[in-house]
Amino acid sequence: MESPGGYQLVGRTVPLWDKLSLGVHTGKFNEGNPWMLTPFDQVSFYPVTEKELDKICDDWEHGFFDVQMTSSVFDHTKYLQWVQEHTDSIETFKKSQSGEKMEEFSKLIKVANSDLKKSSVDVEKPMENWPDDAEMVYSEYSGRFWKPLVKEGDVVEKGQGLVVIEAMKTEMVVNATKAGKVLKVLHKNGDIVEAGDLVVVLQ
Repeated sequence: MESPGGYQLVGRTVPLWDKLSLGVHTGKFNEGNPWMLTPFDQVSFYPVTEKELDKICDDWEHGFFDVQMTSSVFDHTKYLQWVQEHTDSIETFKKSQSGEKMEEFSKLIKVANSDLKKSSVDVEKPMENWPDDAEMVYSEYSGRFWKPLVKEGDVVEKGQGLVVIEAMKTEMVVNATKAGKVLKVLHKNGDIVEAGDLVVVLQ
């Protein structure tokens, strides 16, 4: 998964910060604090499809998704024993990080920077004659065009999400400025978008 800032992300998950519901989720296991995780928490992930993840995130935002939590005790003595037992493999891994792995990461970074440079080049687009009643929707944000939420021909309501712009691991939605039909989505996934760029045309 591509990401700015040099991070190597391998996937997405539910939000870890209860930013809107103010304790609806976290009150069940974290005394009403907005953060889900505390020191020494252990997290397990399981694979889902993008469609399933979208539904889970929507359920989360509306307070319907329950995170499975199991209480346990962190045993520091057992942890130190585990580290001692795996000293050789840990040292081997650390050495590999500074050798072949670093060379591999350097190659990946060069490829990513090259792709970013290509996607940043302004592409001359032909002028289109939009109807007189067309509504131009401009991005309020700078970042990478992550995905459209609508397609050409869709009928949308005012305030409905049209496209998602991603920057520094934050997903920002550009909403419809009026109700109407989608005439054109002007970007594809991965394009660099500047604040003020035209992203969608409505009628």
